[in-house]
Amino acid sequence: MAEAKEGLNIVVVGGGNAAHCFIGMLRRQQKQPLKSLKLFSLLKKEEESWSKSTGLTMQLPSGEEVPNIKLDGVIPIENPHDELHAADLLLICVPSFAIDNILSNVCPHVRDGSVIFGMPGNGGFMRCARHHIGSKPVTIVGTQQLPIQARLVEYAHSCHLLGRKHGMQFAAETGGVAVTDEKLKNLKETLSALFDPVYFHSLAGGPDEVDLYPSNQCIHIPRLYGLWQKQPLDENPLFYEGYEQDEIDLMEDLSQELLKISTHLGHPFPDMKEVMLRYYRHSIKDNSTLQSCFTTNEGYKGLRSPMKQREDGKYVIDTASRYFIEDIPYSLLIGKAIGQKNNVDTPVMNKIIKWAEDLLGKKYFIEGTTNIDPDSPDVKASLVRYYL
Repeated sequence: MAEAKEGLNIVVVGGGNAAHCFIGMLRRQQKQPLKSLKLFSLLKKEEESWSKSTGLTMQLPSGEEVPNIKLDGVIPIENPHDELHAADLLLICVPSFAIDNILSNVCPHVRDGSVIFGMPGNGGFMRCARHHIGSKPVTIVGTQQLPIQARLVEYAHSCHLLGRKHGMQFAAETGGVAVTDEKLKNLKETLSALFDPVYFHSLAGGPDEVDLYPSNQCIHIPRLYGLWQKQPLDENPLFYEGYEQDEIDLMEDLSQELLKISTHLGHPFPDMKEVMLRYYRHSIKDNSTLQSCFTTNEGYKGLRSPMKQREDGKYVIDTASRYFIEDIPYSLLIGKAIGQKNNVDTPVMNKIIKWAEDLLGKKYFIEGTTNIDPDSPDVKASLVRYYL
C-alpha cells in the first residue's frame, strides 16, 4: 500500500461484533494516518442504524471506555461504486456464509492496486475473492483467525473489546501469485500499525495454509460433539471454561489431521497447545495443559454454550448456531477437501462430518463413501466448491 504514508481510505465491510470493534481500533490507533473510514453493509437496516449513529463507545479489555468514535460516512447500498472504488483497503469482516454474497457485490467496484482484506480470511475467503476478482491486479489478504474477541452491546452505539491476540498470521497474493517480499513487508507494517497492538506477520504458504490452520474447526466442534453426547443438560454450561478431557482429546485428534495435511503441503503447523500460547499467552493463567489453556483463559471467561432451552427446562445443542452453520461447511469440510485432493486420509474429520450430516440433515459425502460429493446441493452452497 504505497498510499499508507499519505493516509488510507478504508472501508469496513460488515456490521457485526467484529466490525464494531475494528472501527474503534482503527480510529483509536495513532500509527497509521487515515484519509477516511467508512462502512458498507448489504443490509439496509444496518446501513440506516449506522447513518443515525451519533458515535460509538468501545470498552477496552482494561475496562476503559473510548467514546465518540465516528465514521466518515456510510456507503449507500443503491450506489456504492465511487466510494468502494476509492478504497485503498476493504476490510471484510462477515460470517463465512455471507462471504460469497459480499464479495460478489464488492469485487466489481474495487480498483486496481487496492487490497481486499479478510479478517478472518479462512473459511474459503481467499479462493472466493480470487474467483470474483478474476485477473484484476488486486491484492487479497487473509488472516488465519479473528485477532479479537468482540461483543456488540447496542447496535452502532456501543461494543466491548473483550480481548486481543498477541499476533496474527496472514497470507497474501496478487493475481493468484504470492506477493513480493517488499509488498509483504509493507503489508506487515501497515496492518500492524492499523490494528496496534496486534502484530501481523506473514504465513509460510498461501490460501490452503490459512484454511488449514487449527482454529474454530478444532476449538468449537469437539466441544459441541461432547455436549451433544451429554445432552440434555440441566443448565447451559460455560463453553470454553467447561472443556472436558474427552473433548480435548478429540480436539488434538482433529488438529493432528490438519497438521498431517499441512506437512504434506510442506508447511507444517505447531501443535494445538502452541497455537493457543501463540495467541493467548498473556490471557492464560495456567498453561500446563491444553485443557487448562482453555479453562483459565481470561479471553474466554463467562462465555456460555450455543444451546437452547426446551419446554421441559432442559438444554440441548442449538444446531442453528454459527458454530454449526459456519464451522462445519466453511471450515472442517474445506480441510477435508484439501486433504482429499492431496490423498491424505482424514478418519476423524470423516466421523465428525458424517455426524453433522445426520444431525443437520445435509449431504456432503457421496453415498456409501467418505468422499465429498461435488454434485450435492449442500456442497455447491458452500465455498468448498472452490476446492474440488
